[in-house]
Amino acid sequence: MIDVSVRTYGLAAIILLLLSIPNAFGITAFPGDRWTETVICTNNSDKWDTIAVAWKSGFPLVVEKVSGPTMKDLAPGDSFTVVFSIEVPIDLPPGDYTTTFYCESRRLGAPRSRYMREVHVPEPEPELPEPVGPHICIIATATYGSELSPEVQLLRNFRDRDVLSTFAGSQFMDVFDSFYYSFSPQMASLIASNALLRQFMQIFLRPLLAILLLAHHVYLRLYQLDSEAAIMLSGLIASTLLGLVYLSPVPALLAWRSLTIRRMFSSSRIMRVRIMLLSCLIGTVILGVLIRSPVLASLSTFATSAVLIVYAALLPTLLWLKIKHP
Repeated sequence: MIDVSVRTYGLAAIILLLLSIPNAFGITAFPGDRWTETVICTNNSDKWDTIAVAWKSGFPLVVEKVSGPTMKDLAPGDSFTVVFSIEVPIDLPPGDYTTTFYCESRRLGAPRSRYMREVHVPEPEPELPEPVGPHICIIATATYGSELSPEVQLLRNFRDRDVLSTFAGSQFMDVFDSFYYSFSPQMASLIASNALLRQFMQIFLRPLLAILLLAHHVYLRLYQLDSEAAIMLSGLIASTLLGLVYLSPVPALLAWRSLTIRRMFSSSRIMRVRIMLLSCLIGTVILGVLIRSPVLASLSTFATSAVLIVYAALLPTLLWLKIKHP
């Protein structure tokens, strides 16, 4: 019989995943950004019907039809697809804007369906140095189908404008790129060739997008005070949340199934070792940044991020064991 705490924790993890869906809070776009929206109109009645697609221009957003019909006779259950492009004018002031698409019944007069895209145009960001060298988010590009998709742009902007503009961040990316590009081309090719896998990856990456968006806002709040401290704090927050969201179910399941692992996780001696290791790694990161040592900074930032992800994954299990076995 599954323990109530385990069931509650699993339910909370599912709710967190659902709440991180980007459509729940719209997208963030900058002046000059352009992307495509796909609208699917379906005849939901039990008779033949004429379905037409309509839209509000979203002014001052620029909305244009790219492909697909604007009206079609459909049998019950049939559908057609229309692709639109949306562009944020280069001189658009910051604010929240909405574009609405409608699928209307012209023959039977059935209630129309509505699809809304909310767009947040943020305040101008501080001018940051441009990164050196090409960088491509190939897994995200394969998942979302275009380098210009809002999701890919969010990942790219966080990396190029935030991470690579600092010494600590650029040294971290040197090690991370070596790791990432050792497997990402093969994985991207597999994703691009499998529609079902693309859909799964879009769901899988949604918490990552939400976490990096939060880290991005933290960095912008602190950048003008100290860019190195800002990126280190953003990295610590992002690593912690990544471990909680993606990996925490693993130790919870292991501890639930194994008494030996429960004792190992709850050992006070091992806990002290964890705290000392993390403290030493963070201190090494700070030292590497202060003396501008590429080798020390790159290794320590990557190691700190990896260790923090693991520790964050263990945290819910440790709290559960503390409450259940004080």
